[in-house]
Amino acid sequence: MKLRCLSVVLAFAVVTVAAQDQPHIDFSFVVGDENRSIQLRCGIDSSATDGLDLQLGEYPIPGHPPDGFHAAFEITTDNITDLSYTDIRPYPDSSAEQFVVEYSLNVTPKFYGRGELLIFAWEYPLPRGIDSVVVTDRLGGVLARVVFGWQRADTLRGTTAELERFLVRVYYTPSRASSVDESSAHRALQIVGEELLVPLPISPTAVVLTSLTGKQRIPDYSYDGRTLLCPLTSLEQGWHLLTVVLQNGERIFLPILCHDHSTFVLNSR
Repeated sequence: MKLRCLSVVLAFAVVTVAAQDQPHIDFSFVVGDENRSIQLRCGIDSSATDGLDLQLGEYPIPGHPPDGFHAAFEITTDNITDLSYTDIRPYPDSSAEQFVVEYSLNVTPKFYGRGELLIFAWEYPLPRGIDSVVVTDRLGGVLARVVFGWQRADTLRGTTAELERFLVRVYYTPSRASSVDESSAHRALQIVGEELLVPLPISPTAVVLTSLTGKQRIPDYSYDGRTLLCPLTSLEQGWHLLTVVLQNGERIFLPILCHDHSTFVLNSR
């Protein structure tokens, strides 16, 4: 069985110092169902407007495809709303050092043939200048809430997976974009042979692989004090979710896809 890193760039930060101490900051994340995923990018820039900015990569798309999963940001210009895979917003008028920017995420309706799950995936740590990212329903988290943390992935199920519109709230501190220690290690997944290597700050207490059918298995994993080594052999075709429970109670969720005798794991490049 071949093990590959899925060719998806997660949370690739672009940080450049601009005039008046207003750096350009953006990041990417992935949203999808068990069959397809879409990469989206959002951020802030001193030259951006609240409408479409072609020079910043905000290109309109005609709308959602007629079948299957799809997602994009909503951008309104002169009371006309377009969909785009990129949404870069201007800096707020205030001089506050910390602030939040909201982005509107639109997902295809359930009757378009979406799957049963709604999966979010991102890279961590978050880009410099971004304190946190929270995805909620349009009511502010009454029905659904996803926090982009160390777990790097989260999945909505049931009625929450059928929601079509979300708010992506990004909390910024731009001054940190150019003041972060460049020597700090960047945690990244790796594939060595037929094992998945997951850097962990503390030892795990449980590791479970769950298929979409609900079948669970406990892999013969090991932990060397810094990295979890988990074999990915003999997995059934389709999506699986690797759940890692740490000693402090934190849970990490990693989506894995087995297709055509190959195994794909969401990773960064």
